[in-house]
Amino acid sequence: MNFAAPFFLYGLISISIPIIIHLVELRKARKILFTNVAFINEVKNITSNHRHLKQILILLCRIGFLLFLVLLFAQPFLPAKKQTIQNSENVKIFLDNSLSMQNESTVSSSNLLDAAKASIKKLIQNIGINGRFSYLDHSGISNIYTDYSGLKLNETLDQVQLANAQKSLGNVFYDFASQANLPYTALIYSDFQKSAGNAKSFASLDKENQYYFIKVNGGANSNAFVDSVYVEDEFIRANQLNQIRVKVRNSGSKDINNCNVKFYIGAEQVSALSINVPAKQSTTFVLNYRLADTTPQNCRIVLQDYPLDFDNSYYFTLQASPAIKIVSVTEDINSPVQRLFTNEPIFQYNQVTPAQFNYTLLKDANLIILNSLTTLSPAFIENLNLFVKDGGSVALIPSGTPQGQGLTQLLQKFGINGAQSTQAIAAAASQFDLALPDRNNPFFRNIFEKETPNMVMPTAAKVLSWSRASVDILKYRDNSRFLSQFNRGKGKIYLFAAPVQEEYSTFANHALFVPVMYKMAMQSYQQKQDMAYVLGQRNISYPVAQYNNKEVFRLVKDSISYIPEQQIREGNLIFSLPPDIKEAGFYKLNSGNMALANFAFNLPKQESELDFYSANELKELTQDANNVHILDVSDEIAMKNLFAQENIGTQLWKYCLILCLLFALSEILLIRFM
Repeated sequence: MNFAAPFFLYGLISISIPIIIHLVELRKARKILFTNVAFINEVKNITSNHRHLKQILILLCRIGFLLFLVLLFAQPFLPAKKQTIQNSENVKIFLDNSLSMQNESTVSSSNLLDAAKASIKKLIQNIGINGRFSYLDHSGISNIYTDYSGLKLNETLDQVQLANAQKSLGNVFYDFASQANLPYTALIYSDFQKSAGNAKSFASLDKENQYYFIKVNGGANSNAFVDSVYVEDEFIRANQLNQIRVKVRNSGSKDINNCNVKFYIGAEQVSALSINVPAKQSTTFVLNYRLADTTPQNCRIVLQDYPLDFDNSYYFTLQASPAIKIVSVTEDINSPVQRLFTNEPIFQYNQVTPAQFNYTLLKDANLIILNSLTTLSPAFIENLNLFVKDGGSVALIPSGTPQGQGLTQLLQKFGINGAQSTQAIAAAASQFDLALPDRNNPFFRNIFEKETPNMVMPTAAKVLSWSRASVDILKYRDNSRFLSQFNRGKGKIYLFAAPVQEEYSTFANHALFVPVMYKMAMQSYQQKQDMAYVLGQRNISYPVAQYNNKEVFRLVKDSISYIPEQQIREGNLIFSLPPDIKEAGFYKLNSGNMALANFAFNLPKQESELDFYSANELKELTQDANNVHILDVSDEIAMKNLFAQENIGTQLWKYCLILCLLFALSEILLIRFM
């Protein structure tokens, strides 16, 4: 038998107190006055024997009471045959300090992280402050398993804060197995969010080591966060009213009413509203904004939601699109295309003849329209091919006259095989009805306000025909193609089956002509970057026109600078976020001392989902594993007893308490009834 607190055994000296009292009581003479002396001898004999027996029994009860009272504080136990927690090399503690641990605890006013840290500190106290522990969490404080004393681990826990989680449960289990040669005991403190692990993760646990899943339960049953933000129109106009759509999701089981939403552009709040978000559903709403110029703006959507507020801010950038530069190469000075684009200020339209065309126009152009050209030089074809590969767009409108060899070579250069000329001429051009546009085609998004099944469609001849395309935009009723999109490299090619002149098509006079041509022009404009990115995202691309091999690109936030993995491919910087970047917000992309762009990074959505494994679900997932134990961090008695039974052995303090009470009760009964 061993003692957890042997220094209390010094209290056994107190046993001498009742013995001394008993001996002193024996030396005192007692007089008994009685009127009838005939009975003195008989009464005296009976009283003396009874009194001596009673005093001895009371003395034994007092000695027993003090003995087991001292043993109760000394905590005797029978050592276990196999001890696991007392070996420092075999004890591993993992603390989940992911952002979801910000949830409020169900048993205290603290958050789950603080509740878990308090439980670990109690465990250290139970095992002993001089014990040794291997510890790991998600933060940079301990990113590998480190051997700590109890005192050092207490100090480390005080520094642990919430962090953007990087490890899944499967990775945690793998780390346990890969960094231990001997059997070990693993303690995992977590809320066990379902996004961090699945049934396969739990099935990967070995059968040799002991695993304790210590669950902390959160009290929040609702959480609002911004799921996505997107612009109403791909082309953002400066000095005009624009719109963005914001999608807010509630991942909890309780409805959220009157959630305040604020929209900031820079430091200025531009709008605010209150929304309701049903449980496990999303709410989408529209916000208006206006940009004064084409300077990129740092924007954010801020929600007021408690207690989980780590995901209340969503960061993104907005930039008004510059004028779209369109170059139309045609011999027709009265082309309907000219009348179309010159009436809209967002387009910078330039119409030239083939003889006037200058290859420098390709440098800044977004869209090149080849309208009714019959001859094309090889140099012109080659430059157009390079223009498309670099991200430019080309719209090809055929001529009504027999097509020359140049058109065939151009189509072959673009990789458009199977396009054939029908050799239609004006006098014999038969026109055919076009079919209704497919409203599910992304090309027609935001064009139609409502479905019009009785809409009269234009007619067009069939000058060109082809078999396949990347996207079919408009078709004839016989399912042949009138307008198709071909994706080539970074650019696009739009191919018409007929000229836009009246003798070949009524398309130019139809209501579809303006939105279709405008959409082609707007799609030719390419944003240099996305509105927002996710932390941990890889292969982010940004165009760099001029690049010095000696330059190193950096991501800078405040005074902290990060160097990402980077390489240049075809004039684009391709980089991946360093693992050290864990804070959401705006980061500047710098080349030397020059700031190139601002990037907005947001937290992954997994931590915002309030979907956790319950204790019963964890038991079901591990029901075939006898070495896995499920505990609740709030059940302190069960945790303490289980660990004590497993690692100390059979504890005897309970029996000492029972015997202590029995001796005290026996003394009372002896004094009262004997």
